[in-house]
Amino acid sequence: MKSIIRKLIITGILAISLAGCTNIGTKKDTKDSIFYLNPVNTEEFYALDSKGEKKKVANNISNVMYSKGLNKYIGINKDKSLIAIDKDEVIDEIDTFVLYIDEMTKDSTTIYYINEDGELYEREKASTENIRIAKNVMEYKYLGKNAICYRTKDLNLYIKKEGKERLKVASKVSHFKISEDLKKVIYISSQNLYIEDIDKETKEEILTGGSKLLEAEFIRNKDLVYIINNESEESGGKLYYKPYEGKAEEISEEVIGMKLLPSGRGVYYLDAKRKLYFKEFKTKESVELSENVMFLKNSTDSDAYIIDMDRNLKKVSVKGDEEEELLKDVNHSIAYKNKVVAKSSENILYVNSEEVDSNVDVFYVNGKEIVYLKTSGEILVKTYKDKPKVVIEDYKIYKDIYFLDTKVYTNLFTIKDLEGYWVNKDNKDIMMSFSEDTFSEVTPYYFWKYSMKVDTSKFNEIKISLGNMEFNKKTFNKRDENTIDDFTAVYKRVNKDVYVDYETKMKNIKDCAAKILGEEAACANVMERDGHKYYVYVNNINNPYYPIVIDENIKVYKYDDFIKAKELIPIN
Repeated sequence: MKSIIRKLIITGILAISLAGCTNIGTKKDTKDSIFYLNPVNTEEFYALDSKGEKKKVANNISNVMYSKGLNKYIGINKDKSLIAIDKDEVIDEIDTFVLYIDEMTKDSTTIYYINEDGELYEREKASTENIRIAKNVMEYKYLGKNAICYRTKDLNLYIKKEGKERLKVASKVSHFKISEDLKKVIYISSQNLYIEDIDKETKEEILTGGSKLLEAEFIRNKDLVYIINNESEESGGKLYYKPYEGKAEEISEEVIGMKLLPSGRGVYYLDAKRKLYFKEFKTKESVELSENVMFLKNSTDSDAYIIDMDRNLKKVSVKGDEEEELLKDVNHSIAYKNKVVAKSSENILYVNSEEVDSNVDVFYVNGKEIVYLKTSGEILVKTYKDKPKVVIEDYKIYKDIYFLDTKVYTNLFTIKDLEGYWVNKDNKDIMMSFSEDTFSEVTPYYFWKYSMKVDTSKFNEIKISLGNMEFNKKTFNKRDENTIDDFTAVYKRVNKDVYVDYETKMKNIKDCAAKILGEEAACANVMERDGHKYYVYVNNINNPYYPIVIDENIKVYKYDDFIKAKELIPIN
């Protein structure tokens, strides 16, 4: 069967990325906050509504979404069957061998999906028949209003509206953007740039030859602002403004990002020299607003929000006469309404400069809601005006958690779970420690320390590579927060002091042996006597027949005396 790659949900928007240009609409505010929960050690899947009521949906499903128009949950089960589930958990199998289903609006009444053979189907609410729309489909996107667009493997672009025949927009399309009213599309075909009126089926060639559409936005579904690549992609592209009935006007070169004003009267843009400008479409000149800008995060008609090269959040006036620092040392930020949600390096969450909460691990923005996870295990939701509300008290009891179409938590076994100190449950002479990038192991026989990186991370298993040796790998299973195993032995978490004391003792014993036997001294055995441990050291290179015994207090004994004598007399 032919393979189609499943897109990754990153920020609450599932989009078709087409070699640098994305076809997405504006994310609508959601009326009800819906979480989907998959508890640890179970295949059950639950829905949690905005009132905190949890309801079982089904077993062994993924890709779950709720359609208000159908009054059903839609999902894909472990057998790759597309199913619809009603409030009584009655399951209707729609089709088999389904690859993926794109997000649906809450009032959608038609289901669109792609099977493993690359065939695109639709199932309408009142029907029990699956209707094939097209073969050899590479990707599709739900546009709202019960309409989709899709692109076939021969790069033909189509739009399909519910109850109507599909409409071919163009051939050999490499990049495109469709207006929100579904009436216009800008696209690249055979390296030429076109804008087309879909209803009238008329198109206009804007640029000829060698074009790549980096970014595009429709203004009130009529005018257009877009960026076309330069010869060197590192220098960004050329920014153009095109009135609905008029020629395209070049605004600037070497532009790497832009944001329209909400009113559509102008555009903020960032150039390759990290300078931020504002251009009002009815004026000739651009206004320089700021320099040393890392990111342009959000905009209003009066201000732009930026992250500077020192990772500070600032608000700059559209007139270029004011610049206000809102927050220092930002490590993550997302646009939110007409503001910016940001998390500082101290894990404090802010909306602009207003503190929301502390000890925040990660956050997401979806429409009007901010969802964030705290180190304590809580998940909270904050709307634009309301205070944060705890919706999940301990997210660590779940394997996966989704907020609408955004996966906000997956219970992977990560390096952070390994970080710390561990002792072999059955052999206290073996201890390990993990930091972010280093693995150490201490035994009476060796002291190992390697650089470390993660190969794979799963729900309860992690595989790490040690040092630069290709086959030097270790795999650990997570039994609980304080217990791991490596398939041969079980390890329990210990305090740092326990590990450091043991490591120091082993080093002192080895140093003592080296002074007597030479640098090649090595531990050959660990023995017990009267409840105490004794470490047998030899030098197999220079003096293999002269072993010594060292106790935990660094007292040294001749091996023969240790074996034969009833009373131990140290030789040091």
